[in-house]
Amino acid sequence: MKLVRVSASKKWIVLGSLALTATIAGFLILRTSHQPRIWRAGYFPFPPYMLQKPGGGPDGFVIQLVEEAARTRNIHLQWVFAQDGPDHAFENQLIDLYPMAADLPPRMQQYHVSEPWWENNMGLVSRQASGVRTTADMAGKRLGYINWKYGKWIVLPHFASAHLIPMMKHDDLIRAICNGQVEGSLIEYRPFYNFLMSSLPDCLGVPLQIHLIPDADLTYSVIGTREAAKVVDELEGEISKMALSGRMSRISARWPPNPCGEPVPVAAFRGGWFDHSPRLRVLAAPARGGRSPRR
Repeated sequence: MKLVRVSASKKWIVLGSLALTATIAGFLILRTSHQPRIWRAGYFPFPPYMLQKPGGGPDGFVIQLVEEAARTRNIHLQWVFAQDGPDHAFENQLIDLYPMAADLPPRMQQYHVSEPWWENNMGLVSRQASGVRTTADMAGKRLGYINWKYGKWIVLPHFASAHLIPMMKHDDLIRAICNGQVEGSLIEYRPFYNFLMSSLPDCLGVPLQIHLIPDADLTYSVIGTREAAKVVDELEGEISKMALSGRMSRISARWPPNPCGEPVPVAAFRGGWFDHSPRLRVLAAPARGGRSPRR
């Protein structure tokens, strides 16, 4: 075997190249390890909380609220449209967290669920001329409800004898009443009020009413994967601070009409109520007994 002699100058060139390569590799590894994690946050149209811009992308009260909370905590988010709702998005590993989801028992078992930061009253919406006023009035009648994975957890305790009609979008619940597809729909108060103010074409000239369903309040939390637990809690913590400091109210004011004059952060107070819509004659009353709305 013939040995090849390498000159001293070439040895230094080789060693220098190896050292430079190792330095660059180390720098790239160090840089990558210090790059902030981008967390995928899901959203789905739920006016005025979350909505999709005509050209794509998220907007709404909750979107702006969470973005400010994330900036304050130096959390980096990427918004992802959860086409079939949050639960399917989690199952398909499309998102890491969802900023405003009802904290139902099945979700508490599957996800990391923060402390609640918002509460909504649930109402039964119907035509004024329908004779539907109470949960008992819906026995055997068609009831529209949001058919996300755990939608029946919300509906069945109050409407076990109704004929359930699943829907995906909140505005479809109102349209279905106006065009006669259903006799009633279960919907949160504020989204219902928001839809009335938007003057849905199907509902022009159709007097509607909404009746409070006692013991059917929903609380909402930030939910996420176990890996995102720390971020989920940080976002909720900052949102609660914003509620108490007044920053939440300032963001809410950008999204009229606000039926209560103020949003309803759990950290500040619970409950909420609105009175009559000047455009579509809305009646607001308890659906059972004589219980008054909570403030």
